[in-house]
Amino acid sequence: MQSNQHSMKSLPLLCLGGLLLAGAHSTPAVDRYVSPAGAHVPPFTTWATAATNIQAAVDVALKDDVVWVTNGLYCTGGRAAAGVGMTTNRVWVQLPLTVRSVNGPEVTIIEGKVDTTSLPRREAVRGVLLAANAVLSGFTVRGGGTTTTDRLGGGVCTYAGAGIVANCIITGNTADFGGGVCGGTVTNCIITGNTADT
Repeated sequence: MQSNQHSMKSLPLLCLGGLLLAGAHSTPAVDRYVSPAGAHVPPFTTWATAATNIQAAVDVALKDDVVWVTNGLYCTGGRAAAGVGMTTNRVWVQLPLTVRSVNGPEVTIIEGKVDTTSLPRREAVRGVLLAANAVLSGFTVRGGGTTTTDRLGGGVCTYAGAGIVANCIITGNTADFGGGVCGGTVTNCIITGNTADT
């Protein structure tokens, strides 16, 4: 018979004001920074040491952190999502955290890549892939595309349909389904000039 009991020594212990708490621990949210002029020194917690691409800051961020992105064209970096097709994503937010621009979509651009020359379009780069409860706010997402095996949302795709896209301009993206955005909650966005086969 399996026991659900745990020994006290296996749990972290905190003593607060004379009260002993077993298993209680939390990490405060951290601000991370991205700038084309940053020194790119992890963990990217000041503007001076800011990451030079968004994915690098997202990769070190933890749940509930905020990744602040200043003005620029972000067209390097990226990550493929294991088990979610084979499209590279310029930004793949795997945790419930926020990626937010400082000055809005007119001056903060995430650019993917459409592949029209090879099959299965393996050179395509989607703009952004968001996990459940991840937030993207204040960007232009343009020029994104997908492979033939990962056909959803050339601009933004929300994994399991539960990401949040706010205050963005989604334009000039291509996919078989949902050229601009596929899934999630979309608030106060301009979605224009995207193409999809269906």
